[in-house]
Amino acid sequence: MVEMAQLLREHLEGREGTTVLNRDNFGTVTLFRAYPPGVDTFAIKRQELEDPAFRDTLLAHNEFNRNIFGYVHSEAMAGRGVVISSTDCYRRTAYGEPIHALKSYIMSPFVDEADVEAVVHKIMEAREKVG
Repeated sequence: MVEMAQLLREHLEGREGTTVLNRDNFGTVTLFRAYPPGVDTFAIKRQELEDPAFRDTLLAHNEFNRNIFGYVHSEAMAGRGVVISSTDCYRRTAYGEPIHALKSYIMSPFVDEADVEAVVHKIMEAREKVG
């Protein structure tokens, strides 16, 4: 399970438009965010977390991630996808705003690489649809 969570983190970090928030956590939970095209996912985490000038950007990206979650959830309930979770407050920024995060819990020992790829595929699909 932990190996598949690590594989998911690698897949998300390797894509344009997604970033892992708990990269150093070696458990089964992966917290991550998706961003619209053109966002520098390496710089944006620090900017959103520390710089009050990015407040409006953070709030827009929070809404973007809520919409991604809504799309993925709707697809899953229709039998066309994967189930993920989300949190409205992964943590607070230095200026007090909550950071919304998407969550994956890999709990089954039967999860394989194809399942991990299905999660990433559905996130990327949602990113295109809600962008």
